[in-house]
Amino acid sequence: MTYAPEELTPQRLAIMWDMWKRAEAAALKTRGDISQTRTRLHELENHLAKMEQDGHDAALFIEAYLIQRGVD
Repeated sequence: MTYAPEELTPQRLAIMWDMWKRAEAAALKTRGDISQTRTRLHELENHLAKMEQDGHDAALFIEAYLIQRGVD
């Protein structure tokens, strides 16, 4: 991007510097939020897999119990 000499003022520099610092801070926070969200997603996926396995194991036990008792 090209700026005209009259645009290159100390005031504009201060504004742009502040804008840059805010954008960098917001980007850093967003990256942190994304990382936390990914971690939480993995935790939930692991929990879901365990719950599905627990449900499957319980169903197998119930089936074996009922077969042993002669219940269809």
